[in-house]
Amino acid sequence: EGTQSQPYLSQFSSVAYSAHLDVVFTVEGEYVAKRRPDTSELIEFWGGNGTFLWPHDVDIALHGKEPAWFVAELDGMRMQRYTIQEGIYSFSGHHVPLAQLP
Repeated sequence: EGTQSQPYLSQFSSVAYSAHLDVVFTVEGEYVAKRRPDTSELIEFWGGNGTFLWPHDVDIALHGKEPAWFVAELDGMRMQRYTIQEGIYSFSGHHVPLAQLP
């Protein structure tokens, strides 16, 4: 987890925007970044050192009991789910092997 001032961490493979949270999540190489939609300013990022195994897609789900964002991995063959505490942007995650998804 961290913040940086460089424009982009790596190539993009996915973008998810939430108007409700007014943030953009992007998959940039081996990282997932949270950015401001109007300036692309990097707010914080996660990844590196095997955190994600070839992240491929990111999405945001705000409906339901617990708003969350998800990262799908190609090599890891799993989806990771991170909860969102609205207004705090505190994230805690757990792994969901793709074989266990309905």
